[in-house]
Parts: sequence; structure tokens; C-alpha cells
Amino acid sequence: MFVRIEKVDLLNGINMAMRAVGGTSLTQPILKCMLFETVGEGVRLTGNNIDLCIQTALIPANPSVDRVDGAVALEARLFANVVESLPAGEIEISVNENLVTTLKCGKSKFDIAGLNPEIFPSINDFTPTESFTIGSKILRDMIRQTLFCVSQDKNRIALSGENIRVSDGRMEVCAADGYRMALSQADVAYSGEGLEQFA
Repeated sequence: MFVRIEKVDLLNGINMAMRAVGGTSLTQPILKCMLFETVGEGVRLTGNNIDLCIQTALIPANPSVDRVDGAVALEARLFANVVESLPAGEIEISVNENLVTTLKCGKSKFDIAGLNPEIFPSINDFTPTESFTIGSKILRDMIRQTLFCVSQDKNRIALSGENIRVSDGRMEVCAADGYRMALSQADVAYSGEGLEQFA
């Protein structure tokens, strides 16, 4: 694999995918990794700790470089630290047949041992049939207003998330822990049939 990408773009993608990377207490080393792969005209990063998966949008790569497609799983914190330590500018990333990943920028060069991308947890493909639009601040506020009512009891899975319901241009986020309940509502740009999801 061979690709060139701007440090600032790569670092933004790493910070996004890092939120779904497993902690140091995990017994499976692959869950501490981030999947780095070339897709189309750029690269994509994926973090997956089984409970949560985050995949970035396509990060544009240098189109004037003869890219070689491929994928590798890299220890996420090490990868993030190396990229952050590199000088500003374009980073050249290459992966050899032993999955050793080399990052070059200016006079700096780092080698990171990678893992087989085929053992990285797969993402369940889905095709959305309905969608709606809501401001990120509104959604964040709705979750914050109800999060205190999500049950922390691992034996009560049905109460360990929030119920999201959309109908008639209105969205409701509801949480309950068996003793109390919180409900937050907001207008959304949606006019289709009702949607309901537990998350």
C-alpha cells in the first residue's frame, strides 16, 4: 500500500475513529487497533470495539501520486501519537508485505508493526431506507438531557439505552432506569412514516 495524505486531515480522522477503539484492558489485541484502508480517491479509518463502531468519511489523498490500494490494522494509540509527532505537511504512508507501516514526513520516519486487516471486526452493512435531519447541537442536548436516566445495571439490558422516536416532524428521546424517566423533544425535517430505534 502506498498513499500520501495531509497530516491535519489524517489527524482529524484518527481523532474521530479513536472514540470507538477498545481500552487497554481488552484481551484481543485487534480491538485496540484502527483499520487504515485506501478506498476510492482517499483513505478511510475505522475503530470497532464490538459495542461501538465508527468509520470516517473518505479522507482525500494526494491525487497526483500513483496510489497502491491496501489495508492494515494499526495499534490506534501508537498510530495517533506518531502522526501527531510528525511535522505539518503531507505524510507518505506505505505498507510492505509483512504489514510494517512506514510513515514519512519531512526528515521524520517511523515504522509501525501492523496486523492482518482480515481479522479486524467486520462492519454490518446496512442500507438506510429512511432519513431525517437534525442539528448536531440539538441532538447532543437531547441526549444530555436524558442520559442521567439510562440504567447502569448490566442485568437490565432493555433499560441500558435510549428510545428514539420520530413522527410527524417531531423527534423524541426517552430514557428510563426503572425508577425515573426523562423525555426530550425537538422538531426535525422529516415527513415520512414513523421511525423508532433503541440506541
